[in-house]
Amino acid sequence: MSGFDSHVNIENADAVEVSGFNNAVTETGCSDGKLTLSGYSNTLSVGGHCGGLTVSAYDNQVQVDSADTVDVLGYSNTVTYHSGSPKVTQSGYDIVVKQG
Repeated sequence: MSGFDSHVNIENADAVEVSGFNNAVTETGCSDGKLTLSGYSNTLSVGGHCGGLTVSAYDNQVQVDSADTVDVLGYSNTVTYHSGSPKVTQSGYDIVVKQG
């Protein structure tokens, strides 16, 4: 998905890529897939377990139940995972990856 100010609900996907700005995506079942979020001011809410999550650019907000890996690039990005202990890689500044 790309563009701006889009709001999408996904029931289940193996892979999701979101770019652009001010987009909101809710996925109810990650099913060990790989998700990529880039652009700015996007929000992503993910249920289930993801194999990998990559967030780049800036001012993105992500909530995920759990993930094996979380890669965050850019600045002012926040990723909150609810369970597990993902392998986290960060590059940039004002990046927050936390359990919550």
